[in-house]
Amino acid sequence: MRAPSGSTNARNNMRKTLFALSGLAFATAAAVLPAAPAQAASAWGAIAVSDYGDLGWSWNYDTEGAASQAAIDKCAKASCSTVTTFTGCGAVAFSDSMNKYTGGYGATPADAENSAKWYSDSYLVRTAICND
Repeated sequence: MRAPSGSTNARNNMRKTLFALSGLAFATAAAVLPAAPAQAASAWGAIAVSDYGDLGWSWNYDTEGAASQAAIDKCAKASCSTVTTFTGCGAVAFSDSMNKYTGGYGATPADAENSAKWYSDSYLVRTAICND
């Protein structure tokens, strides 16, 4: 059985009104809500260590590779190698029993130090640095 044409028109008008109101609500929300902040470019840092414990570090470099190379250059020994790279903070700890340096990273200096110590059996943190 067909509905009378008057009720069909009323339903169509109601649908159009609801559709228009939902569009208005969406447009209002888009205008009122603040835009998401622009993603800041990540700065890179690195820490390098030589076989004899000489340290070199870098921070605020555009790329991970550039930060790593700068840390090795600042370490300035033939045996220098990068032990950690990071976008937040980095740290290096020394393990007496393993006779090696371990690197770690985290959002804060304490997080980076804990990360470096986790890979080591020592609580001796040699350095911790952060990007600006």
